[in-house]
Amino acid sequence: MNINIHNILKHSTANGPGNRYVIWVQGCSLKCEGCWNPETWTTQIRQSKKVEEIFQDIQETHQQNHLEGVTISGGEPFDQAGPLITLAEKIQQAGFNLLIFTGHVLEDLITPEQKRFLNQVDWLIDGPFMSEQRTEDLLLRGSGNQRLHYLTNRAYPLENASISDCEILIDANGKMIVSGIPNRELVQLFRGDFDECLY
Repeated sequence: MNINIHNILKHSTANGPGNRYVIWVQGCSLKCEGCWNPETWTTQIRQSKKVEEIFQDIQETHQQNHLEGVTISGGEPFDQAGPLITLAEKIQQAGFNLLIFTGHVLEDLITPEQKRFLNQVDWLIDGPFMSEQRTEDLLLRGSGNQRLHYLTNRAYPLENASISDCEILIDANGKMIVSGIPNRELVQLFRGDFDECLY
């Protein structure tokens, strides 16, 4: 069972609490206006990775540098709910927590497959990005309509958790990547300089 992947960051402090392994899936049926990651919309295969391959990489990353959990964003994770359920179950069984970003609202996630996926999720950030409600005041959210849901008893309050607003990364090839939710000043300062933006 494979997942179409846009990108992976093995260490992030801007996409949830603690040190996190972050997966951006490729493909989004919602296509929100003003989306931070429009290059993730197409369902064309970017990187096709087996669930077991991704999970093994999570475990190896954890052994090298302790991970608290995994974050899955996109793209739209619920567009690939089938294989992500399998990955999410492995993540939870291994003792990691799981945070998911979705453009859907929780109340609309009602199919058996969607509910099975939700059963593995500790924190859910829901709602489409709305550029007219752009905000810098909400934790892990880019617009005022988006909500943070605590779905399990493993999901502790995030208000005082150590979470960076954003991070700027330079990979081995000199590619500059911004992850998280940069403020307007940072976006204006570096406009056009980022090779990739991952939110």
